[in-house]
Amino acid sequence: RRGEIDHWRQAVCVLPKSAKNVTAGETVQIAAMHDEHDIWFRVLGSCEPAPASNTVPDATTRLCLWSQTRFWMLGESQRTSALQAAVRWAVSQVRLEPWQEHAGALLLDLSDGPLLSLMALRALIRSTQKRRRQGISKRLGTLLKVSGCRPTVLCLEASKDDFALSQDLVNPLIAQWAWRLMHGPRLRLIQGAPALAPGSVRVVLAEPHARSCESQICDAQLWQHWAQIDALRWAFADDVVLMPCSFRICAVLVSCAELWRRRQPVAGEVHGVDVS
Repeated sequence: RRGEIDHWRQAVCVLPKSAKNVTAGETVQIAAMHDEHDIWFRVLGSCEPAPASNTVPDATTRLCLWSQTRFWMLGESQRTSALQAAVRWAVSQVRLEPWQEHAGALLLDLSDGPLLSLMALRALIRSTQKRRRQGISKRLGTLLKVSGCRPTVLCLEASKDDFALSQDLVNPLIAQWAWRLMHGPRLRLIQGAPALAPGSVRVVLAEPHARSCESQICDAQLWQHWAQIDALRWAFADDVVLMPCSFRICAVLVSCAELWRRRQPVAGEVHGVDVS
C-alpha cells in the first residue's frame, strides 16, 4: 500500500478562457489528473462525465515552460505593485515628439516574458487618455495620426519558445484593447536582436529576469541584465530612463577553516552553528 503524503502541494492550472461564472453556493465539478510531478485540473459541465484516465494530458499552453520559481515571482503582490509603480514613473518621464520615429517614445523590455511590456503599454494608454481629458493633447493626437508615428514598446525574447509564449499572453489583450490602441501606442514582440537606431531608446525596462539564468547562481540575473545594458548602450538617448538603474550586493564574510580541507567532511561548529 502506498504511504500517505506528509505535505500539501499547491497547484495552479491556467484555463484557456473563462469557462464558467461561479456564484455563491454553486457546486462546481472539477476533475484532477496527475502524475509524479504535475497536477492538471479540468472544469466539467453539468452533464459531462469525468475523464476515464487520470493521467496528465499533453500540454495545451506554453506556460508549462515557466518554472515554479517564476510563478512564485509573479504571484508576489508586493513585488508586482512595486514594478507597476516604477513602470508608471518611467513612462511619465517620456515626452512625445510627433515628428520623430516612434513619436520619441521607444521603450525596451529586456526581461523574458511580456509582464513589463504590458504594464508599460497600459501606462501609455492611461497617460494618453489623461491628456485627452485635460484637453492638452488634442492637437498632439492629430499630429500623431498625421505623422503615423506611434509610441512603441519592444518586448525582446531570447528564444523561439519564449517568443511563442509571449504571443499567447499578449495577443488576447491586444485584441481586447484594440479600440484604445487605434492610432495610439503599440507593443511589438521581437525574437533576438532588435533593429535600433542610435540614440532612439528612451526607456529601458527589466525585472530583471532571464529564463536561461534560473539555474545559475543567485546574482546571475543582475549580471546578465547589465551585460545587456552595456551591449545596447549605443542605442540609448542621452536622457534615457533605466529601470532598474542600479543594484546592491550584500555579502557576509564567514570564517571556516575546515572548508580548506580537501575531500574532508565539514564537522563541528561554525560561528555557533553545528554543520556536522
